[in-house]
Amino acid sequence: MIYNFIRQVADIYSVWLMALTVAIGIFILLADSHQLNDKNERDRKIARVLGWVYTAGGLLLFIGVKFVV
Repeated sequence: MIYNFIRQVADIYSVWLMALTVAIGIFILLADSHQLNDKNERDRKIARVLGWVYTAGGLLLFIGVKFVV
């Protein structure tokens, strides 16, 4: 059952979807985290963490579903 789910994710998750996920992460890192002012230091940190999660998560998910399965 879990293997079927992983196969479906591998079929859906293409290079273009990975590139979109990484691009969103880079946008969050570069644009959103710098746009937040000093009053919103907590929001700035959250934006940085989300940017790194999107960037690294998109790459790791692509590697996981394409090369492991």
